[in-house]
Amino acid sequence: MGLHPLLQNIGLDWNSELWLGPLAVSGEPWTLRFALQPQFEYLAQIACWIRLCILEGNGSDDEGGFNSAEYWQKHVLLADCVLETLATGQVVEWTRGGPRLMELLSVKLDGDSESEQYRETYKMVWRLLSASSVQKFSGRGPPLPQPHRLETLGMLWSMKENEGKDKEPGTFAELLRYGSVNFTQTRETIECVDAPPPYYTFKMGHLEL
Repeated sequence: MGLHPLLQNIGLDWNSELWLGPLAVSGEPWTLRFALQPQFEYLAQIACWIRLCILEGNGSDDEGGFNSAEYWQKHVLLADCVLETLATGQVVEWTRGGPRLMELLSVKLDGDSESEQYRETYKMVWRLLSASSVQKFSGRGPPLPQPHRLETLGMLWSMKENEGKDKEPGTFAELLRYGSVNFTQTRETIECVDAPPPYYTFKMGHLEL
């Protein structure tokens, strides 16, 4: 998207970086830097979706009277994002997630099953395998060398010194990877939420400005 000719003359250097921080998260400073182009494209997708969901259409025959704001509320299945895709946040606070999650998922399956760490890991992994659609382990980065930097599990697993930790034999990480492919959940439905009505809508066509 960022390479489209229409966006070549808006004054952005796609090779530059976007810096976030220093920001206070749980009372401690952290800083992240991202490549500008993928972040712009990510935000542009969100903006396009928001626009689509606030248009009622202009009633013209060209669009068949399609009302996307109404369609969004009545015909789009919305999963509960936290419960279905980010459930580890119920176990590990997201600002501490990376190092703690790697520590937990490195626990050996044949380890001390009576230890607090083993029980915590066991509960988390089987919660994911039995009641989540997917678990997103963000890999955005790289982080800056701050004393309190935000490190996600994806960042840590991508580091050369941690190669293979995501599937180390005999660990809960291996079980999570294996189970996500080979196990079948028995629950009848996923956790869903109702689509909220837009704060405002526009009676205009999808290609109108």
